[in-house]
Amino acid sequence: MTPELKTQALATLAGSNGSGNKDDFDKSEIEVLSYKTQVVAGTNYFFKLRMANMIFHARVYKDLKGNVSVSKVTGPKEESDEIQYIQ
Repeated sequence: MTPELKTQALATLAGSNGSGNKDDFDKSEIEVLSYKTQVVAGTNYFFKLRMANMIFHARVYKDLKGNVSVSKVTGPKEESDEIQYIQ
């Protein structure tokens, strides 16, 4: 799941005219700063993450069979930004 998180974060930066260096993301660790959950037909996990010295929010979905997928990554954010539902 780590490569998918990094790929979506980099795409988010490119879409917002931000500067993102692929090498910075490839070499960076992902640090989970906080998270929330939402029970649906499975579970949505909402994470506040630090990647390549930037803050991102991500929604990860785990279905009832245990399959996990990255639904959306948004950012960059401020560290003080609260985690909210990501469409």
